Amino acid sequence: MAKEKSIVILDGGRRLPRADILHNNREPGLFARFSTTQLGGMAVKATLKHTAIDPKLIGHVVMGMAAHSHRDSIYGAQGMRWRAGLPDDVPSLTVARICGSGTEAICVAAEMILAGLRHDKERPFYVVGGSESMQYPFCLYNYRGRMVGNAVQKYGPIDTKALPAGTALQDALLMCL
Repeated sequence: MAKEKSIVILDGGRRLPRADILHNNREPGLFARFSTTQLGGMAVKATLKHTAIDPKLIGHVVMGMAAHSHRDSIYGAQGMRWRAGLPDDVPSLTVARICGSGTEAICVAAEMILAGLRHDKERPFYVVGGSESMQYPFCLYNYRGRMVGNAVQKYGPIDTKALPAGTALQDALLMCL
């Protein structure tokens, strides 16, 4: 019996527009009220619409997240799957590889497809990508863009010494301090 070959094709990526963290450096930005999983769900829904793939044909969701910045992000891929309107029984995997999470999610999904893991002939398509919102990296809820003392809260109370060396967020914060 000949082994069936698998093919990986990347097609139909969508992204949400970039929005400033703060509007006029004082008010919360355009996406400040949305969590990472809400934004990711919007992008997944737009991708499915753009590609005209029936959501019933999606067999797996693999999404990368650089930072679990909201209470619903512990199961980020599952939240994005649910918010995009995909069936509840579609397995979802969240990949955390800091800034390379979206790329790592693509690699993980490609490996799963090529290895024949979790393949469902009834639902042959995977949704893969990454989602992040630097407008939502806070420990204190409802403080985005609000006055805290004499300063505007942009990134939340972060100890830059605790961040891994060389991360973009650490570098940006150290340049600003």
